Amino acid sequence: MLEMLSLLACFACAEAASLPVPDGGTPVDVELVLAVDISQSMDEEEFALQRAGYV
Repeated sequence: MLEMLSLLACFACAEAASLPVPDGGTPVDVELVLAVDISQSMDEEEFALQRAGYV
């Protein structure tokens, strides 16, 4: 199930990257992406440390 979700996420990102840019868009200084690890590869202590960094 997780593999299927990962594959679906990859396809969604690839599709979004190929969309044309609309004319007359608003210029920005920074394009920011926030990513979250949902792989459950972290223990509770590491999770708490990363969580504290977002606050």
